[in-house]
Parts: sequence; C-alpha cells; structure tokens
Amino acid sequence: MAAMHRLDGRARPENVTEAVGLKVAGEFVAGFKGWVDPEPYLPQEGGVVTQLWMQCQGHGYEPWVIEHARKLGGVKLINPQYGEWQLFRDAGVTILGRMVWPNDSDKGHIINGAAGAERWFADFWPIARQMGDIVLWEGPNEPAIWNEDDAAKLDAFTTRLAALFYDNGKRLVGLNFSTGHPDLGLWRCFEASLAAMPYMGRHSYSLAEPWFSYNDLTHAYRLVQDVKTIRDLGYRVPPIIVNETGIDRGGGATTDGWNGTGGGRPLSADTYTTLLAQYALRLVSRVPEVTVISPFVWLSTGWPSFDIPQAASAMLLEKWTPSLAVPDVEPEPSVSLEERIRNAAWGLRGMPYNPDAAFAKYAREHGLGAPLSIETYGPVEGYALQASVGGVVYAKVGDWGNVKQIDW
Repeated sequence: MAAMHRLDGRARPENVTEAVGLKVAGEFVAGFKGWVDPEPYLPQEGGVVTQLWMQCQGHGYEPWVIEHARKLGGVKLINPQYGEWQLFRDAGVTILGRMVWPNDSDKGHIINGAAGAERWFADFWPIARQMGDIVLWEGPNEPAIWNEDDAAKLDAFTTRLAALFYDNGKRLVGLNFSTGHPDLGLWRCFEASLAAMPYMGRHSYSLAEPWFSYNDLTHAYRLVQDVKTIRDLGYRVPPIIVNETGIDRGGGATTDGWNGTGGGRPLSADTYTTLLAQYALRLVSRVPEVTVISPFVWLSTGWPSFDIPQAASAMLLEKWTPSLAVPDVEPEPSVSLEERIRNAAWGLRGMPYNPDAAFAKYAREHGLGAPLSIETYGPVEGYALQASVGGVVYAKVGDWGNVKQIDW
C-alpha cells in the first residue's frame, strides 16, 4: 500500500507500518481483493468534519489573507508555484493546489484513459515536486463527458492518476465536475475511480433566486442526488471537497457573481456571507461526506463580480467560526418525543427544524401555524423571510432579535 498522508499534509512517521487495510460492507475494490485505504474513512483531527476553506486565485498573499486562512484551517491555491505558498505552510494552513494549463489543454489527455494520466502526470510532476509540502492536488478541472465512452475514459484516467499520486506522496482530488454534471446515469461508469480517489471534487453553484434553495437538486444541492445515485449502485462514496461554490447568474466574470449586476441586483456582502455559511451547514447536513467547502474566489484575477474582498472575508469568518466551536457546558437533555415528531414533520416539507431559530420561535409564540417555506434570503435585499400559514415573518439579516410579522 502506498504511503498515506493526513488532511493537513503531514506524512505519517516513517516507523509506522504501512500494511494497513480496510474492508467496507457493500464495497469491493477490484484488483486488491476488496481492501481499501482506511484513512478516508477516519474522522479528521479535532472532530471537525466539515471545513470552510479560502480559495486564492491571485498571488499577492497579504497578511490578512494568511490570517483568515489560518483561522479557517485551509486554502485552495490556484497555480501556487507563482506565489509565496510557503507563507500558508508556515502558518500551519492546509493547502489544496490546482495547476491551470493554457486553455485547459491538460484536459486533452483524458481521451487516452490511463495512458493520458501518465502524460498528465509527466507535465504536472516537475512543478509539483518543488512544492513537496503541498500534498493535496486537483486533477483536470470540469471535464466534459456526454456519453458512456467519455465516462469510461475519464474513469480509467482518474483511476490511474490516483495511483500515480499515491506512489509519489500526493493525494488526488478527482473528477471535479462542473455544476449540474454529469448526467446521473453516467455514475455507473465510475466504480473504479470512486474506489481509488482519496477525495472527489465537485463544483456546486447557485444559479437563480431564491439563492441556494433547499429544493435545488439540480445545482446547489446536486450532491444529494449524486451521493444517492452512487450509493444505489453499491459503489464507494469518497470524502468530498466542494472546490467551487457561490452565486453564478450565468458565467460572466464581470457581471454574474454575487456582487455583479447580471440578471438582477448585486447582493450585499452581509447577505452573501450569511447565505454561504448557511449553505455550508445545510449541505453537510444532507451530504455528510463533504469534508471541505471552498467558495470562489479571493484575490480574483479577472472575476471581479465573484471576488471576496477583505471586509466580506472577515464577515464570512465571523459567521462561520462559531459553528466550529465546542461549548464548554453540560450537554442538553435528550430531545423530547414531541420535539422529535415536530422535527420529522418539518422534514416532510423538506425543511430543517430548529426550535430556537428566530423565525420558528416567533411563529410558535404568535400562533402562526405550520411553515410554508424555508428561511429565504435574496428576494428583498438585506432581509430574510419565512412564510407560515398565519402570515410572513421577516427580519434584517443579522438582526434576529427584531423579528416582525405581516399578514397575508
């Protein structure tokens, strides 16, 4: 078995025996008698299952960028060879690297399957080997597959690439499909690569209002369908890194991001960062295999409407960090039967139930009856709202102690 590395990029001690394997019920890895690398199945250190990482496109790593990444714990660096990536390493930040070839020419190797992976790695390795402390790397970005032949070639390519990474002390984040792809029926072609990849990459953008709708299983929550399909096939679901997310109204770099004007008004930084934090928590509640979520993008080079500047980054950090804290208090009593029944009833409507949420608490105390929608952000700039049978409750985002009500 190849040497294994932790998520933080540090190698296991040399005196530790590497002959360790795991068999998982319902999974079989062809070619190794069903044994798999156990590390992806182990919880990460500190008990943090999902992390929100930064993503830097440019290479002017100012002190605030390093500090925000340090507090979050991880960062995705695009073409780190052009910047002082060591600043993140020295700050104890886990790094995910992605190399960009001109015009994404590296994707041309996929058509040659396993042989193409050899060629791709030959181009990648001379640069990557100079950044030995970066262990996690993405493979080709957003490969296009339209049929089973395309899928079979990508499966062979990814399976071989994962092996090359392991053999050279690196760990692959593979597939990296774009939002809404592939066709769900093509997952049946990826048994080998799903078994081989340490991590699966996925892009999950929200394309229309209401932003990050809980019911959007085509784009924002497409992973819910992906994972269900993979499980139904009896294949392994690798740990997942959502390596791009955000709001994308249509792909225009200057107009279609969260603060652009394409297809609607720009969002405020306060609203957008609230949406991102909420989406990350909701996504992992539905897809627990998600280990990292990395919004696009800090230090933009040509994507200004998607850029997350220092002030917005600070807002996101403030809203996310408390979700990682473990309060030093006695555990609460177990949830009563009535609360569990009420929670299950909300779930039937496709909504998470939180009795302490401002809107739910207000509706209960004022007798507004059952909810008709999830908490919604975006339709009214700067405000959140939720519809109930007896009326609509709303509040300015962040001002949850001042909930108001209007009748239908």
